[in-house]
Amino acid sequence: MPREDWYLHYGLDRDPFAEAGVQGLFYPGGARQESIEQLQHLARFGDCVLLVTAAPGAGKSATIEQFVAQCAPDTRCAVVEVALLDGPEQILRRILAGFGMAAEGSANLAHDLQRLELFCAQCHDEGLLSWLVFDDAQHLHVDALGLLAPLLERTGGRLRLLFFAEPGWDAVLREVLPGTVVHVIGLPAFDREETLAYIHYRMKTAGLEAEPPFNASELEQIHLWSGGLPGRINGHARQALVEALDLVQRPLSTLPVWHFAVVAVTLLALLLFYAWSAFDDDGAEDAVPRPGPVAGAVVTPEPVILAEEPALDAASGMDVAQAQAEPVDADVAEEAPAPEPAAAETAALGAPSPATAVDVQQPATIEAKQEVPPLPPAERAPAAQLQASAPAPAPAPAPPPAPGSLAADEDYLLSLDGSVYVLQIMGSDDAAQVGRFAARQSLVLRQYSKMNAGKRWYALVHGEFSDRAAAERAARDIAAQLPGTQPWLRRLDAVQGEIRQGRAH
Repeated sequence: MPREDWYLHYGLDRDPFAEAGVQGLFYPGGARQESIEQLQHLARFGDCVLLVTAAPGAGKSATIEQFVAQCAPDTRCAVVEVALLDGPEQILRRILAGFGMAAEGSANLAHDLQRLELFCAQCHDEGLLSWLVFDDAQHLHVDALGLLAPLLERTGGRLRLLFFAEPGWDAVLREVLPGTVVHVIGLPAFDREETLAYIHYRMKTAGLEAEPPFNASELEQIHLWSGGLPGRINGHARQALVEALDLVQRPLSTLPVWHFAVVAVTLLALLLFYAWSAFDDDGAEDAVPRPGPVAGAVVTPEPVILAEEPALDAASGMDVAQAQAEPVDADVAEEAPAPEPAAAETAALGAPSPATAVDVQQPATIEAKQEVPPLPPAERAPAAQLQASAPAPAPAPAPPPAPGSLAADEDYLLSLDGSVYVLQIMGSDDAAQVGRFAARQSLVLRQYSKMNAGKRWYALVHGEFSDRAAAERAARDIAAQLPGTQPWLRRLDAVQGEIRQGRAH
């Protein structure tokens, strides 16, 4: 990536697509501000547990930050970012720290629950509200989930619980808190118009005074690649701007070799086409018949200039050009009557006189004097034209596209023949964990999502094997290269069915 101040080239004063937002500014479109206002109302006046679901990259963290910022002064709000291996003691200690209470001695679940209960009662007596927000709640350990019911029971409803998690986690929450009303709010992905408005908003807040430096095709590609998720829009838009700047500033000597190869092949193709056109024009000129002598006219002998090898008469082996060069007596030509149409061709070949016309029309003489017609243009095409008509070698098959976004990988897998085999390398309900695993591997891995027991599941597959034996050999090699992995051999049509089912869910 180029220098850190790349955005100055576009007249910006900061990175418009930084993950932390543009100096804390929040994009209110895409139903984000409406969702925050609804959360504020339900947290203050409702009596239910609140759950906000959104896909990875949909902006959960930015929504939480803005939700806390819009809390009224009479609210005490603690945000706990859930870690995968946190037990109930660790979670409770982090809740106390979020409300500004220091740890006392070693972790003691009963003692810390009592401290939290007293804090909520004190806030209630002072007219204050206590709200607890869990970020990435889908990572709550099964033991930590058992803490939720005691939290509600010990605080007597004075502690409002808000969860931000991935779609489908509401079933887990309802199972852990039976009989509790759970209100679910979804953060949808942006549509095409909202994606364009989001890019415009981010660049305007970063100091852009003109329109964003994207054409319609680039904006459309950013929307398709990102799926309308703000986190992915940031990454794709920044990459497009940096690559455009890098291409402008890159010296000619640093261009890839294949750029020069493409230029060379293009010039060679144009040269061959020009040469073929020139030879084709010459052949067309040779194919035009020249006018012969008019019947009854005086034929004057002219020197014969041979521009190419003379043609031989098929029957007598006689040079046709030589036969045409024999002189004609001018006096005889003047006295002779106009030759009959049947004998016109014989006179044009230099017949001696009408007196010998009877002899000339004998079968043997006709066979000796008959002119061999010139070859048609198609039979004497230039060598360049024959070479150009030869079948061109079949182009090499294009390599498969490199792994991209989740949607692009799924589209590619759906485009393949379902009879091939692939190897599933990894699967998890944590999309970020799957992405980090794929980034560390040298294998070409493609990601897709499916539904597993009511939850969104992400899997990584490798390869396109035409037969089972080849896939089994590859599985043994991968297992040796990646200790601890057990590649799962699968037919692609089964994977394609899971992709379609996951998209339809």
